[in-house]
Amino acid sequence: MNQSFTFHKTALLAVCGALLQLSAQAQVTNDTGIVEITGQISPTTCILNMADTAGGTNTATNKTMDLGNTKSGSGTITAGSLFGQAKTVVFSLSSTSNATAPCTAGAGNTGWNVILGFAPGSVTTIGTKTYVKNQTTTGGTNAVVALSDATVGTTTTQLTLKETMGYTGTTVTATNQAFGKTITLQAQLAHATAAAATAGAFNATIPLLVLYK
Repeated sequence: MNQSFTFHKTALLAVCGALLQLSAQAQVTNDTGIVEITGQISPTTCILNMADTAGGTNTATNKTMDLGNTKSGSGTITAGSLFGQAKTVVFSLSSTSNATAPCTAGAGNTGWNVILGFAPGSVTTIGTKTYVKNQTTTGGTNAVVALSDATVGTTTTQLTLKETMGYTGTTVTATNQAFGKTITLQAQLAHATAAAATAGAFNATIPLLVLYK
C-alpha cells in the first residue's frame, strides 16, 4: 500500500475592529453610559512553515506526509488498532520578511493553533475514536488513518476529528501555543475492522487554517 496525506494551507486575516464611542444624554445619571469597542488590523499575517523536523522552513502551500509502502498488521487485530510507521509534520510561524525569523503577532495576539478541516463523510468513528477515511475511489485500501497531537511538551494524543471546515474545525493542540513554539501533527495507519487491511493506495487531502488568538 502506498499512502500519503496532502495539506493545503490558507492565510488568514487578523481580527480587526474599530474604536467606537457611544454616549447618551439624559437628566438621570443612571440612564447614561459609554460602550467602547477596540480592535486592531495587523499589517500582515505570518508565514506558515510545514516541515519534517523542528526548525524547518518549508513554506510551500502543500505538504505531503508519505506513510510509505507497508504491510497490514498481523496476529490479533482489533478495529482501530494502529500499524505501520507514524509520520509527523512540524508547523511553525515565521516572519513575512525572513522565513528563518520568528513571527511577531499583532497586539492582543498571544498564541496560535492549526485548524484541520474535514468535509462531511471524510471521518469515521471506531469505538470512541475518530479516523480519516480513504479518499481514493478506485483500488484503495480500507485502512484508515489516526491523527494525533505530537507537539513537544505534550503527551501524544489522538485527535477527535470534526466534520466541519473553517474556524470551527479540529485544532491540533488542546491549548494554543505561544508564538515561536512549534505544533506537531502525527499520522499513522489503522485497521478499519478486526481484520487485516486490504491492499491498495491511501490518500487524503486535508485543508488547514492558522488560528491567531
